[in-house]
Amino acid sequence: MCNVELLAQDAYHTGIADDSFDLVHVRFVFAPVGRDQVLLLEMLRLTKTGGIVAIQEPDSAAWNCHPANPQWTELKSLILAAFKQGGGDFDAGRRTFGMLCRAGLEAVQVRAAALVLSDCHPYMRLPIQFAVSLRQRILALGGISAAGLDDLVAECERVVGASDTLITNFNLVQTWGRKPAP
Repeated sequence: MCNVELLAQDAYHTGIADDSFDLVHVRFVFAPVGRDQVLLLEMLRLTKTGGIVAIQEPDSAAWNCHPANPQWTELKSLILAAFKQGGGDFDAGRRTFGMLCRAGLEAVQVRAAALVLSDCHPYMRLPIQFAVSLRQRILALGGISAAGLDDLVAECERVVGASDTLITNFNLVQTWGRKPAP
């Protein structure tokens, strides 16, 4: 028997009763959207006393191409800037530990993991996929033309398809803590 109900709600104002869950978890919500304080307050409101608040967000520090490639590095920079232009921050994972500590959670812990990808692993194409989905934001930054972006993406397709390319994926920062008694 499965005790699961799916709801389509606003993550910042769910309308769900206070203290409803033993675990409240988000993954890749702070990075694209921002509004850290509002989202964290909603997570805390939904979590029962003694329950766990857990966050998984990216940190681009490890996200690199080996051997180094200037076009890949440029595309990464454009992606990070496009996130900021939209109000988010791709490096949200760097903030999560401090956020939970400042919110008063107990036993806050953090760990990070990065994958090293080769052999045309599908995640090697992640910067290309981001470039496609963020195309309008990237072009709105004004530092590159549509043709220039197309050339950059084509070069990155070539790079990730090369047999000697390794991609170190971004760090996935996992942070969690226990909600204390009031």
